[in-house]
Amino acid sequence: MKVNIYQINSEKDKNRVKFCGYEETEKHGGVIPENYKCVFHGFVEAKDLDDVYAIFNIFGDSYT
Repeated sequence: MKVNIYQINSEKDKNRVKFCGYEETEKHGGVIPENYKCVFHGFVEAKDLDDVYAIFNIFGDSYT
């Protein structure tokens, strides 16, 4: 599966929403696409998004 993973760029996070949930982010101006950077782009052995989550949150850096 081809995957792109984006995270908020801390230097551009003027509203300090990096670790907030969606509802809190909406209270502070919403999602601003320009504030994100691609932190991974490539193929992973995954059948669905649950697998992608497990690969990057359970196995972490050992995959990349």
